[in-house]
Amino acid sequence: MAVRVYLAGPMHGCGDAQARDWRHLVADELAKAGIETLDPSDLGDYRGRENDVDPGMVVSNDLAAIASCDVVLANCWRPSYGTAMEIAIAQREHGIDVITVVPDTRKVSPWLRAHSTKVVGSLARGIEIVIGAHAQQGRGDGRAVPPAARSTVGT
Repeated sequence: MAVRVYLAGPMHGCGDAQARDWRHLVADELAKAGIETLDPSDLGDYRGRENDVDPGMVVSNDLAAIASCDVVLANCWRPSYGTAMEIAIAQREHGIDVITVVPDTRKVSPWLRAHSTKVVGSLARGIEIVIGAHAQQGRGDGRAVPPAARSTVGT
């Protein structure tokens, strides 16, 4: 069974380069390893129309997408209400592994650490962990991220 990855990260107040470019880069890299990604901006890009969309529909679509995935890769290059909620819900309600990317692993909120399986300092490292999890699928405890890669903050 292939690992499916939800690509969480800020969208509100972001331009295309900030909201989408990194997602395309990650999706391309993971696809080379046979890993499917789910980009929430493909479900509906509401940027610039925040007050014109049904917020319940946006949230419901994103939560259903998260529940259909095995891993959340969260690019937390800046604070985001939506990303924080996606991380917490994925981990708390669904037991989904969350790989969180932050610019400085020395300064990570206890809330973010508590809801992340692994915190890393670069997208490249997050991609490596997801690819490693894909290679280990079926050889561990049934979770997407192998036990050796969990529970620590690292680079």
